[in-house]
Amino acid sequence: MLKPHVALQRMRPGKRKFKGRQQFIEWTKKQSDKQKTFMRRQITCLNINGFVSYDYQLSQALLTKKDLKHKKCRSQARSVAEKKCNMTFRKGQVLHHKDHDPCNNTCRNFQKIANLKHRQMHRKKNVDKLCEHFIFEQAQFLIK
Repeated sequence: MLKPHVALQRMRPGKRKFKGRQQFIEWTKKQSDKQKTFMRRQITCLNINGFVSYDYQLSQALLTKKDLKHKKCRSQARSVAEKKCNMTFRKGQVLHHKDHDPCNNTCRNFQKIANLKHRQMHRKKNVDKLCEHFIFEQAQFLIK
């Protein structure tokens, strides 16, 4: 299994080479949101299909401005649900936004759901969406 930064470099033949993971991550942070989204989709699709391992630091570097805003909203959502909507959560339950907008923290938009069911629901939707743009012929650079 490859490291994600190595996979991305191999899929960019003839482009700039990086001396190491940290240099690649610093370069990634300077890319446009559109480029970050494209690279994140590639890495996620490769990870799901078992080509690359997960790299937390790289995944954080690939977050766009919109991702950061949604991350902040999601962190506030559970406390809003518990305090304003009087919701309590047992172990294994998570908060789901019915309209899939993490910044819409209204009581009508909240739903308690089992963690496993929630992950399966989002993963099914996201895998199809992520991998539809990915060309598996690019994986030939990874299997060398």
